[in-house]
Amino acid sequence: LSRSLTVNGVEAKVVSSWVNGSRDISRESLKDALIPISSDVSVLMPPDRMAESMDLVCHTDGMGIVQRVVELSRVMFDVIIADTGGRMGPATGGLLRAADVVLVVIDDTILGLTAVDLYLTFVKTLVGGNDRILFLVNPYSGDLLGVPQIKAELEPVHNLGELPWRLPPIPNDPKAALWPGSGRTLYSKGQRGTRLALERVARELGIIEVEGQTGFQNALPEGAGGAPQSESWIKRVFGKRDGRVDQS
Repeated sequence: LSRSLTVNGVEAKVVSSWVNGSRDISRESLKDALIPISSDVSVLMPPDRMAESMDLVCHTDGMGIVQRVVELSRVMFDVIIADTGGRMGPATGGLLRAADVVLVVIDDTILGLTAVDLYLTFVKTLVGGNDRILFLVNPYSGDLLGVPQIKAELEPVHNLGELPWRLPPIPNDPKAALWPGSGRTLYSKGQRGTRLALERVARELGIIEVEGQTGFQNALPEGAGGAPQSESWIKRVFGKRDGRVDQS
């Protein structure tokens, strides 16, 4: 995500200033460094220069920086997700030790399993046990080796128990990965009415904003699918009135 947003903005420069010591890590500077994705989600960028990035990951001072950022973030946010990107260093170790849950994403290839075998030795030493470790299997190969088979490969060596394997694997659909931008989706091929129906479903599910996400909306009369109704179709289907949703 940070790569797609690029690291050349003013927010990334704030993170660099933390690393080189030209600015203190405070609630205000953290707000300046965050990029809001929605009203509930913000992203913290990596430093904008390679020198500061290397110092943050590899230098021992990086541990103090990430610990301070985590302390402030725990006060400002309900959930903090730190993607280490496979990097190893003092800062990574500090994040792992401070984490409530260490989520290890693994794939179902032989190379992936070998890497996890080595990585677990490092992680278990830092975390101090298996209680906070969770595995999330991403069936990259598409063969769906399965969580039980992967567990059988790692369990004899690491003795992890049942809890780290309680998450289901990520659903894998290679054909669906080719759909975006292909022009072959139901939305792309559908007529005007089909697109409006799909957009309304997306609005009800909260995937898109209520207003301003469709070109058809302003041209529709009240009740034709584009304008908000007094009672949503999801509430009608499940028999809930607007005034009773919060209690349901």
